[in-house]
Amino acid sequence: MAIPHLKKSIALPSWISRLSARLNPAAVVGIALGRARVTAVRVSSDQHGRRLDWLHSVELSHPLFHGAPTPTHKAELIRVLTEISVDIQRVYVPIHVALPDALARFSVFELEAIPKTVKQRNDLVRLRAKESSADMALAWMTQPIGSEEKHQLLFAQGMETAWLRLVHEALEEVGIVPWSINSALCYRFNCFHDALHAGDKSGALVSIDSEYWSLVLSDAMGRLRYARGRWRRATETDEIDEIAVDVQRAIHAYIHSGSRRTVGRICVTGDAPDVSALASELDRRLQERCVVLSDENSFTDSEAISGKLLRASLALAAAASV
Repeated sequence: MAIPHLKKSIALPSWISRLSARLNPAAVVGIALGRARVTAVRVSSDQHGRRLDWLHSVELSHPLFHGAPTPTHKAELIRVLTEISVDIQRVYVPIHVALPDALARFSVFELEAIPKTVKQRNDLVRLRAKESSADMALAWMTQPIGSEEKHQLLFAQGMETAWLRLVHEALEEVGIVPWSINSALCYRFNCFHDALHAGDKSGALVSIDSEYWSLVLSDAMGRLRYARGRWRRATETDEIDEIAVDVQRAIHAYIHSGSRRTVGRICVTGDAPDVSALASELDRRLQERCVVLSDENSFTDSEAISGKLLRASLALAAAASV
């Protein structure tokens, strides 16, 4: 799950500097796993800003996340992770691993009361998922996100269990110990949270990559209220139109599902060259000017590295999201 941002420090003064160094490390590694490619970046920060230390992008010989995982998939992922981990220094550095949004299922439950323990919350979500006839085995993680009127809100994210287990085993085999393993949309939602909700507006964040796309809807308090991810169908020439239609329908359904639900800002981000095309199509359909978001401008040497970041926006979001 995403790691919540601390609102204020309650640590003793003598521990504040050490705690700050751990929560805001000088270097962070982001790894994005896809069906056909694994991308990793190391980002450093100092008083002058952020800089890209290195970027590795390696193609997979055996595509992941399609059908059931096999020993061949595991061996191939270990090979690629071993290759990209060469530049991960043998010192402490937080590592965040992003998985495809289409591999996950998302829900926000409105409850009279949220169970007190993590196990109780996860058991409740598993029961609800079984009642809704979920068609695959999912590993659920939950996070309370506040309240609305008389209901407590519980965000739930379920990853395909077999593939999640394979990822864990491959990382352990290579010696990579991640701080977090999360869906791509959670990292991007955290990364672009302030831009999405500037002026206390509610928002829609649409992400499109070469393999999948996703949609996040959030309220004016910055809480995620709806999320979905879908694999792309690369063979269809009118796919951008279809994605825009799906986004439009989801936004309209969300707005009409509650008296206080709005979408005040629509943002588009991603790796794919289709970002501009999707933003233009959403502009036309929703009659609302979309904002294209990129993390590239936050780097001190953004002009020099712009070409390198074409396929690395998700890995950068993972590195910058917490």
